[in-house]
Amino acid sequence: MSIQTYPVRRSVCVLSVTAALVVAPLASADAGQSGGPADRGNATSSKKGTHTLFGSTAQQRSGESAAQAMRRTDRKFAGVDVVRAFHTGLPASWSNLRSDYKGRRLVVSFKADPKAITSGRYDRYLTRWFKSAPKNRRTFWSYYHEPEDNIEAGQFTAGQYRRAWKHLDRLEAKAHNRKLKSTLILMAWSLSKGSGRSWKDYYAPSAVNVLGWDAYNYLIRKNGYIAPRKMFRKINRISNRMNRPYGVAEFGSLLAGSDNGDKRAAWLRRSGRYLAKHDATFVTYFDSDVGGDFRLQDRPSKKGWRYVVNKLA
Repeated sequence: MSIQTYPVRRSVCVLSVTAALVVAPLASADAGQSGGPADRGNATSSKKGTHTLFGSTAQQRSGESAAQAMRRTDRKFAGVDVVRAFHTGLPASWSNLRSDYKGRRLVVSFKADPKAITSGRYDRYLTRWFKSAPKNRRTFWSYYHEPEDNIEAGQFTAGQYRRAWKHLDRLEAKAHNRKLKSTLILMAWSLSKGSGRSWKDYYAPSAVNVLGWDAYNYLIRKNGYIAPRKMFRKINRISNRMNRPYGVAEFGSLLAGSDNGDKRAAWLRRSGRYLAKHDATFVTYFDSDVGGDFRLQDRPSKKGWRYVVNKLA
């Protein structure tokens, strides 16, 4: 899967349903944040003064248990605030998620055909899933992350996708859990003129708390690292304009040219500082070799993201 000429790696293959991604222990207790169904209009003011949650994925290696992946990620980043978890279908039960992630805060996505969602086929399971979610920490949940290519391929329409979001919003409302944060996750590439897209085609305002984006270093084609301001300013502007908090659900870069990791490490630190300064709600590094080798394996890069996770939160 190739890197695009815009700030995103196009759709990646998702990982396994239950224990594909694991992380290190939480560094601190979760802070409250508004943004539930009754207070979405106050989303921008609610994000001010709250620290950015920094974390990563933790790709489970072949033959590796969730506990082993957890320990490896713990050693690598010395603890993260939040983990990005993927599901290829409906989300795992919260009993499994609690067991796999040991109380971590999650940016968790799941998939199902929009027509199946709106038909009510999964209402019982998803209503129970929302009601079982933690009430003592935020959970950023997303339906069908990066739907743009699927819609362009004719698998479903943008209208069907938005209607599914509204249906899920009604199910979530039954949980009465203000820690649940519905999070639309799109490709940052969809914001570029070259994409030919309008991000609002996928956006159901009444059903979304947080705007999430998958953004990748598009200067890698020139063996460089894009300035954070250029990479994230559109995302920040849209968040302010829509009166919604934002997060970066996938973030990463291949190692450029002859870089031994020093330049990527500096880029990671600059990006972290920019996103913290500009009130990102969460940022999860895509520490994976799906769609390209974005893993932070060299010593400088590992130290760079460890600094972001532990010093900027």
